[in-house]
Amino acid sequence: MQKKIIALAVAGLMSGAAFAQSNVTVYGQVDMGYYNTRSDMLTSAEADHTAGIGSGLWGASRLGFKGEEALGNGLKAMFTLEYGLRADAAAGVGSNLDGTGNAREQTVGLSGDFGMVKAGYQTTLGHIAMNKFDAARATAFSALNSLRANSISVSNRHANMIQYVSPKLMGGLTLSGTYAFSGVSSADTTAYGATGTTTNNDQERVIGFMADYTAGPLALAYVHHRINDVTNLSGYDNREHMLGASYDFGVVKLFGTYQTDRRSGHPTTPNLAATEWQNRVYQLGLQLPINEMSRVDFNYANFNRKEDVTDLARVSDNDAKSWAIQYSYNLSKRTMAYAGYTRVTNDNPVNDGGVGAANTQFTALRGASAATGGDYGVAPTDIGGDSRGWGVGLRHNF
Repeated sequence: MQKKIIALAVAGLMSGAAFAQSNVTVYGQVDMGYYNTRSDMLTSAEADHTAGIGSGLWGASRLGFKGEEALGNGLKAMFTLEYGLRADAAAGVGSNLDGTGNAREQTVGLSGDFGMVKAGYQTTLGHIAMNKFDAARATAFSALNSLRANSISVSNRHANMIQYVSPKLMGGLTLSGTYAFSGVSSADTTAYGATGTTTNNDQERVIGFMADYTAGPLALAYVHHRINDVTNLSGYDNREHMLGASYDFGVVKLFGTYQTDRRSGHPTTPNLAATEWQNRVYQLGLQLPINEMSRVDFNYANFNRKEDVTDLARVSDNDAKSWAIQYSYNLSKRTMAYAGYTRVTNDNPVNDGGVGAANTQFTALRGASAATGGDYGVAPTDIGGDSRGWGVGLRHNF
């Protein structure tokens, strides 16, 4: 009898443990492809051609855990732990394309009738909007991804950040806000007001806001980021704005984005090239369904940079253009094959008295983790040099 009671108690404990874990989901993605890129170089001794197997051409390979617990009265606790995978190399969970650590999200929060609030390391509002309104879905082939990576200051993710998302308002409107205490660097977790290298409360801080409206085939969004005290210098600030729109006609879906990023107010060297500037990026694109299994995406993006925006006598224009086309075919609900091509044209800038350098910073095939150094291609060194690349691959979700 005693053995039966013990057995029932053990079974009860096991079933309780199983129930406690039933709301935890393990998910992920493995993306692998072949890439081939070429860039214009100043000398024949420089490597102008790269080719190989890469992880994350369509989307970053990842492994994640998420779950939620009902607390009563509609209140829920939830968490997400998601990490990058460099599946083409002998690297562990959390490895980036450049070999550095890469946590994609580490958050915990609450949701209910009031909306949702969560804190930790998480995706920025600008990156959420770019993924939604980039016709090429921010793949390594995306024209917008190629130009945005080196032209918009706010990175894909922030450490030490809190985010609030409202419930649906007025039909399809959602409002979101973020505050990051540790600035634009994911590696910088210095607390606001800390002493030592950061004094006088000049630690970088980022404020974000997004208004997102979706109703039927129409989607619109506005995003604003404000970076205070860039590189921990008091009064040295960035202002970023983004507008995004899409409309699904059924036979074709159209996309458009416009972004600006302006840095000003350097406390020691105002009106100096490379310390005060303004970037502008716009994108137009479309998604064309071929059938229920396949689709063609196309987008074009244009970048313009003006330095010394407060001193018109010393203006340098650096322009670049990019276009991309990609094709995807769903082999099943979880597995997709893809191919893509992209080209970046770096224009020869108009220099005024030598102010400003030649624009050779943009390269084709930006990696899914480009913000932390994940390029598949080599940046050209020719003044006005171009870069182009293509790739094919396979993605599997689980």
